[in-house]
Amino acid sequence: MLILAYLLRTSLEWRGAEINLNLVVPDETAAVAAHTNLAKVVAQLRIGAKPQVIVSQGQPFPEILRSSSQDADLVFLGMATPKEDLQYSKYYEGLQKMATGLPATIFVLAAPDFAFSEVLQKD
Repeated sequence: MLILAYLLRTSLEWRGAEINLNLVVPDETAAVAAHTNLAKVVAQLRIGAKPQVIVSQGQPFPEILRSSSQDADLVFLGMATPKEDLQYSKYYEGLQKMATGLPATIFVLAAPDFAFSEVLQKD
């Protein structure tokens, strides 16, 4: 997702776009460490993203997603690989439901083993 956001931002139309990198955590204790780690990672990358840690306080993720993304022009939303025992149509319906009420949304299949820092890290 970060690479896609970076590539989009290199275009003339999106050059001034602000990239917010949101991370949802369950409580304030987790937020402190998460913010430190996220800020450290973002500082090493050339994408100029703004790290934001959101404390869920028991709120369901779709509600947090909608409230934190309502003013965005575009949302990149990571998606997990569907489980083999789950019907594709059910998985797709769940994604569509999650994106209801969001601005334009691009679903991105998560690639946890991809070394994005090799591509995006500052020299």
